[in-house]
Amino acid sequence: MEAVEAQPQEGKWVSLGAACRLLGVNESTLRTWADGGVIRAFRTPGGHRRFLRDDLYAALQRTEEAHPGHTLTAQAFSDGATKRIRRLLHGEHSESFPWYDEMDDATRGRLRLFGRRLLDVTAGLLDKKRPSPQAMEEVRLIGEEYGDALANRGLTIRELMEAFVFFRTPLTEAVRASSRKSSTESEELAQAWQQVEAVADMLMIAMADAYERNRNGKTVNTV
Repeated sequence: MEAVEAQPQEGKWVSLGAACRLLGVNESTLRTWADGGVIRAFRTPGGHRRFLRDDLYAALQRTEEAHPGHTLTAQAFSDGATKRIRRLLHGEHSESFPWYDEMDDATRGRLRLFGRRLLDVTAGLLDKKRPSPQAMEEVRLIGEEYGDALANRGLTIRELMEAFVFFRTPLTEAVRASSRKSSTESEELAQAWQQVEAVADMLMIAMADAYERNRNGKTVNTV
C-alpha cells in the first residue's frame, strides 16, 4: 500500500516510535506492516512515517476478529487455528501454561497481535508452491517479537521451546482439519504442509535468535 497522501491532523497522527509503543512492536515489524498495507501510513515531506491513532487501535481490535478475503481453505485454516488457541487457553479442558499465565495483560495483548498476523501470513501462503521472501521476512520479524517478549519475561530456554510448540501446534492441526472439510487435492495439501513447515522453522529460529540476543550477557537457565 502506498503511503497516505494527506496532511496529518493534530492529535490524530503519531510517529513511528509512538505507534510502536502503542502496539508493542519494534520498528522493523511496523515498517513491514506499513509497506505491506496491513496498517496505513502517511509519509511527511521529510520521508518520516505517521500513523493514524484510530488505525492502530483498529489493529489491536482485529486480534479478536476473523479476517475476510481469504480463500475458503485459508479462511478455514485461520478460523480453525484461532479456535484451537482459544480452546487451549480457555476451553473446558484447557491446559496450564505457566509462561503464559504469569504474563501481564499488555504482554498477552502483544502476543495476540503477533499471533493474528502470523495466522494471516500463513493463510496467505497455503496455495503457494513456495513461500515468498517478503512473507518469510515478516514471519522472521514476528518470531523475533515473540522471542524478545518471552525473554523479557525471564523465560528459560525450555519454556521458550514450550511456547514455540504452543504456537506451532494450532497451525499444523488447522491444516489437517481444513483439509478434511474441503476438496483439497493431495498436491495442494502437500503444498500447504510445506508452507506451514517453512513458517514453523523460520519462527523457531527467529525466536531463538532474538532470545539469545536479548539474554546475551545474562545467566540463562536451561532447565
